[in-house]
Amino acid sequence: MLWRPLHEAEGRWFWWGAKGPESFKKLYYLLYELLTYHYKLNNLIWVWNAIDPDWLVEEEFFDIVGVDFYAPAGDFGPLKFKYDQALELAKGEKPVALTENGPIPDPDLLFDSESYFLWFMPWWGKFVFDGIINPKEHLIKIYNSERVITLEKIN
Repeated sequence: MLWRPLHEAEGRWFWWGAKGPESFKKLYYLLYELLTYHYKLNNLIWVWNAIDPDWLVEEEFFDIVGVDFYAPAGDFGPLKFKYDQALELAKGEKPVALTENGPIPDPDLLFDSESYFLWFMPWWGKFVFDGIINPKEHLIKIYNSERVITLEKIN
């Protein structure tokens, strides 16, 4: 199970990040210990979701680095700078996912720029359905791309 707890903490708009990085890290470690050792949940794939190095927990406490980024509507660029930032944060040792986004990057541009996000997850509502942020033609291209794996392609 992909598990992305306490996401976007460095933004401080959620209660778990409001008191700064040290308080946040204590909470994260407490949650990790509780779920892993007390409740013995061994099926969690921990997705880390903070790009600021001051907020980073020790690397053995997460499996994937997540990036949240909302490019301007219609910008389908590869987000290479965000991918590289996340990769550097994890010292190149962890895979990187686009855990929240607006426009979905073009898979060909991702491939050409070597920005190998594990997945993308556009936010709901207007980010998918307004026809501006991700126009219908773009969505059709994305989900029919040979570089994108969909449920239909694995069944």
